[in-house]
Amino acid sequence: MTLVALLIDVVVAGLYFVQKQAMSQSMFWLGLIVQVVLTVILLFMVFTYKGQRKVKWFDF
Repeated sequence: MTLVALLIDVVVAGLYFVQKQAMSQSMFWLGLIVQVVLTVILLFMVFTYKGQRKVKWFDF
């Protein structure tokens, strides 16, 4: 799961730099939509992760 999250972060960062270089209106909206969707996926992954906890005192 950590590797998937890192890959999504790299894709979003790359998309940001491509979006910054191609300052067209369509690229702006496409980049914005893809970044929002991938950010929501990352947030979903954060709150649904049920992996092993290393620290016992920080267990919710």
